Amino acid sequence: MSLEDWAKLKLIAVEPTSAEEISDLRTVVGTRLQDAKVAGVSPDWRFAAAYNALITSATMAVRAAGYRVPAKGGQHTYALESLAYTIGANDRFIRRLKNFSHKRGTATYEVAGAVSEEEVKSVIATAEELHNTVMQWIQEKHAELLKD
Repeated sequence: MSLEDWAKLKLIAVEPTSAEEISDLRTVVGTRLQDAKVAGVSPDWRFAAAYNALITSATMAVRAAGYRVPAKGGQHTYALESLAYTIGANDRFIRRLKNFSHKRGTATYEVAGAVSEEEVKSVIATAEELHNTVMQWIQEKHAELLKD
């Protein structure tokens, strides 16, 4: 499978991006990571903010590759799984991100207090790692999309 195959199956759409869009997404990631580090906010919401940074980084990669994950059921799953085809993420890493997705869903919609401080630290570290990897990949493969 590839992103091109996904597009043929209409799981994602071919859609070029711009340096401005990538810049805007970078800003979202930075803001969400800052939000995730605010000490006075519950661990559940800090986790959700860091998870949002993860999803936005995955979105940056798929957008830089010239595709868009449509806003329909499963978009987070497709965004995370697309990392195998963009940055070359392995199955273990993608499973880890999917576990964060499940935890975020539980903490957001089902059980208050479901997230520990250690889990917050873990998702923040992973979000930062992913963002750095995506930025390096964009620099190497799609440097024309970086304004800075």
